[in-house]
Amino acid sequence: MIRALRRNFPNAYTWAQVGTLAGLMTGNGYFNTARKVLLEAGVVTLDPLERVQANTMDEDGGYIKPREIVDLWCSKLGKPSSDMLHTIYDAPGNVIDVATLSEIIGVKPGNGYWNTGIKKLVNAGLVNKQGNKIQVSEILQ
Repeated sequence: MIRALRRNFPNAYTWAQVGTLAGLMTGNGYFNTARKVLLEAGVVTLDPLERVQANTMDEDGGYIKPREIVDLWCSKLGKPSSDMLHTIYDAPGNVIDVATLSEIIGVKPGNGYWNTGIKKLVNAGLVNKQGNKIQVSEILQ
């Protein structure tokens, strides 16, 4: 998590966004312990809005690019989530309708396989779904 924060310095993020940047699911004991360690070690600070920020920039001064975050997550996600994420990210404006996504990846919307795939992406903070449209979250734009 600290590497993701340092590579995106000086930006501040919610803890859920930090998890997304680092390729980690939030809310489990592993994540919560890491969050506590970072705060207690003083390598991160919280701003008045409770967003977390690294105290220094990474030595290479680079920033994690959205495509790197997509590729990281796709390497961790199973199908159909990985196919969904790549397709949504590559769509014009990073937004796609359900029918088009279904046609491209060959998975029928509404079944358990589809629903599990979308749920993983939404829970990780990678996409937002509103009605018939699915768009990458702000962290990938």
